[in-house]
Amino acid sequence: MAAESFVPQIPLTSHSYSVELASSSQLPSFYPPSVNRFQFTSQSVLISHDNAIRCINDKQITFHEDGRIFNVKAVISKKKFPNLAHFIELSQSSFAAICRSTNEIVRIEFNKNSNQNSMNSPNSSSSISIVNHRKSPFHVSQITSLCKVGLSLFAGDADGIISNEETETVLVLNRKPISCMAGSEDFRIVVSVSIDNLVVVSSSDDLEFIRSFRIEKSLGLVSMVAICEGFGIINFLINDNEYSSKILAYSVNGEFIGAITLKTQITQMITATSPSNDLDYLILADNQNKVYIINAFELDNLKEIVKMESKITALNFVRQPSMQLMIGTENGTLRFGNLNL
Repeated sequence: MAAESFVPQIPLTSHSYSVELASSSQLPSFYPPSVNRFQFTSQSVLISHDNAIRCINDKQITFHEDGRIFNVKAVISKKKFPNLAHFIELSQSSFAAICRSTNEIVRIEFNKNSNQNSMNSPNSSSSISIVNHRKSPFHVSQITSLCKVGLSLFAGDADGIISNEETETVLVLNRKPISCMAGSEDFRIVVSVSIDNLVVVSSSDDLEFIRSFRIEKSLGLVSMVAICEGFGIINFLINDNEYSSKILAYSVNGEFIGAITLKTQITQMITATSPSNDLDYLILADNQNKVYIINAFELDNLKEIVKMESKITALNFVRQPSMQLMIGTENGTLRFGNLNL
């Protein structure tokens, strides 16, 4: 089946937030972050000083820059792994990342009750981790992106090859290096984006091609993609510079929905779906250490949730049972609490 091409005329100025500068040395900020109806009741804990949190699971277990894994009370995995990138949570009891120097997939597994066990006994043997280094047979060139669907791990590389590392199936439709990927368990799809802004949607079960479309290159390079589990909205992030970002919204069928220009640089983007009405939201972090929420479909009503003291390096939202938002920072602080959607 031939790939479909879809290049919309995008009204990027339809939603543009104005800014005000207190001084020429300050970065722009949204104006105004008015009354916040998304109540975020949270607490903070320093997990590992100056050891950036790169990934967080729903049990508040954190995967850090140096390759170690912590919970809120103690270290779970003590071995350090330098030169890691593309950190990802695989399950309640495992994380993965790419070792850039060897191009290996590093998986770390631990007891899923580690949080509870180490609160009672930090030296409990039940927290012992298993580390697996694996050279993917499908990727001769550098692996540039990871995503997951269920328990399956997908990898994309500089040749544009996408692989399911569990079923050993391969998709070769992106002919350029993969810039970002995302997976959806509810819709059973994988979305891969290459540096030429070709978007390929494939089935996560067998990596069969579903459709493709291209985002106009003049808009900039897509650096992040996220899939909303409520209505299947696919959101793409384009960073123009440190003062401006664009977010584009498409349907799961590849139809253009809308776009917004934000007067700041977005550094993190995840999705959140309300359990009461299935409305989809984007949770964003920027280079001013602020976290925001915005409607993923309409791309309006931007609200500031919280401002952190250092650079935000990880976000996670757990829909059930408590709508918990977790924020990790460069200095190793974890902030977590209930976000009322």
